[in-house]
Amino acid sequence: MSLLKQSLAYRWTRAVTYLGLGLFFFLVPGIQVVCDLNDSALRTGGIPAAAWRLHYRLAPRYAAWANAQIASDRAGHLDLDNAAGTEWPLFGSVFYSEASHRLK
Repeated sequence: MSLLKQSLAYRWTRAVTYLGLGLFFFLVPGIQVVCDLNDSALRTGGIPAAAWRLHYRLAPRYAAWANAQIASDRAGHLDLDNAAGTEWPLFGSVFYSEASHRLK
């Protein structure tokens, strides 16, 4: 194979790869957003499918994080002045619990 044919094949391979990546990372999320915005639950006051999807994807990770936080006993060894280390995990858990309750 000549150098010119190799260069042309490389360019086409690179172009197709970039096109595929562009479609995957730009077009697919755009289609997902359009579908989410056309959800009938947004017009009727119901719970959109995107909320259910996010909750089901987030729930196992949040549970794993919460169990790790409890097992580490990190909060028991923090200074009383460390508000971010003691309050924000509690606030996040309360908001997550409230969201779970409202989705049911």
